Amino acid sequence: MLEMLKAAGKEGAFYMFRHMKPEADQEWADAATTFPGALYWMSGLPNASEGWGPMDPSKDMHRPSPIGIPPFADREDAETMIAGFQRDGFHGPLNIYRGMQPYFDQAKAFAGAKIRQPAFFAYGTADSMVKMRALNEEDLKPAAPNLQGFLPLEGVGHWPQLEASEAVNEALVAFLNKRKA
Repeated sequence: MLEMLKAAGKEGAFYMFRHMKPEADQEWADAATTFPGALYWMSGLPNASEGWGPMDPSKDMHRPSPIGIPPFADREDAETMIAGFQRDGFHGPLNIYRGMQPYFDQAKAFAGAKIRQPAFFAYGTADSMVKMRALNEEDLKPAAPNLQGFLPLEGVGHWPQLEASEAVNEALVAFLNKRKA
């Protein structure tokens, strides 16, 4: 994926490339601003025209949240995360982006492999990452022929487990209970 984006000249636009740079640690450093900002801007809360755009640096996730910690996030958990990031920084968490190309290189060995286990897929329809590529149940079936659940959550962004926790939990429990039967 990253090689295709580079070849298309998107290295300056796609957010993952910015997260790989050494200066990304400093861009995230003010955790009291950046963490709630990422939660808010990547969620389904902002107007779609203002929300996070993975290919649009002007719609960066580092913008301050206009409402602080979003209501879907547990305040105590969010404050604990902020304190941890303020103490330890973001270098470790950002390493996931720095290690992504080696991961993709190693994953090539599994190109075309099928997920044969029973699978369930939930996502937020307002997630800008999902909007980069049309997504529907039929698109997943060739790679996951035993797909037994597909849950698009309208108006939910990048954090469905937080933004629509009740719907996600209910659907997952039903999927798991069906597996036990």
